Amino acid sequence: AADPRKKKDKFPEVAIERLALPLSVEEFTNYVIEDDAAHSIGKFMRDIGELEVNTTPWKQPQTPDASKPTTRTIHYTHPVNAPMAPPRAKARKHQSLHKFGNVGLCVETCTVVEEVPMADCFVVNDRLWVREAEGENEGCVVSVTFQIKFVKGTMFRRIIETQTRKEYVSYYDQFASMIRSLKSPSASEEGALVEVAMELEEATLELEERISVTEGKGVEVPLSALLNRISKSSRRLSIAAKTQSRRAMDAEVSEERSGTDKQRVLAFARDRTAHIKKQLSESDGRFVLACGVIFFMVLLNMMALKQMMMMNRFLHDLDTRLGKMNEINEGLWLKLAGGNDDGSCLT
Repeated sequence: AADPRKKKDKFPEVAIERLALPLSVEEFTNYVIEDDAAHSIGKFMRDIGELEVNTTPWKQPQTPDASKPTTRTIHYTHPVNAPMAPPRAKARKHQSLHKFGNVGLCVETCTVVEEVPMADCFVVNDRLWVREAEGENEGCVVSVTFQIKFVKGTMFRRIIETQTRKEYVSYYDQFASMIRSLKSPSASEEGALVEVAMELEEATLELEERISVTEGKGVEVPLSALLNRISKSSRRLSIAAKTQSRRAMDAEVSEERSGTDKQRVLAFARDRTAHIKKQLSESDGRFVLACGVIFFMVLLNMMALKQMMMMNRFLHDLDTRLGKMNEINEGLWLKLAGGNDDGSCLT
């Protein structure tokens, strides 16, 4: 795939600068970029207060060409906090996704706001870069740059730039906080190790087979693709092994600390119990009454805490159900709205 940096100038404004994540580029794509991503950009926009967010599926180019990006459009209603402007405004984000194999990607976005005074004077272009971490570092690095592009002259340019820059920096600060919470899936690590080991073994067997077939015939064996597969598989296996080793050490240290903490708590509880028994045996009725009051208050607090935990579980279940209903409504809307324009306004 062609790198759009070769054709276009870099954007001057920086919203996120080299944020390291413990995810591969492929995992980040599955978590954030894909249509059915669990932490999609559309979901993030709803979480921070954008309204009526509807995302079209990624659309493949009409002619199959690896250098051409896939595109989509996010339609939404943006709450407006500006003088002499409506409280809400229709807006859309035209997005183009460039993929560079498994080593990187770039999502180019052009944001257009409607129904707001002077909104037709400018658009905002931004690029979300995700690159494979360099050297022996694991995971990926995320960066975001943007530019405020004026398409018409206006005497309020300075005000528009200041307010728009502030909103975009706030938007991507919240986006950075969201993606920082993403973790590489640990449940499938064993399966991933097996998969990498099998890939490495298959590539090695194929290499040996080609060499044995062509041995003594003076035929040149095309080994570059196989060696590349072996190299990549070895690297993935090494990274996975290091990750598991580090997590095992962390778990062992955590378990030791947990055991020590439990012993300290039990010792403290035994000491306090013995002390209270001694005080009760030596004291008059006032001390016993005070202890009874304290015990009663502790019991009430525990009952209140239990009620709060039950309420939190209820609210969490309710939020999950509402989220599922929202996804169903989005699917119905997409079926009804089928032919929306998703052209990109990036130039």
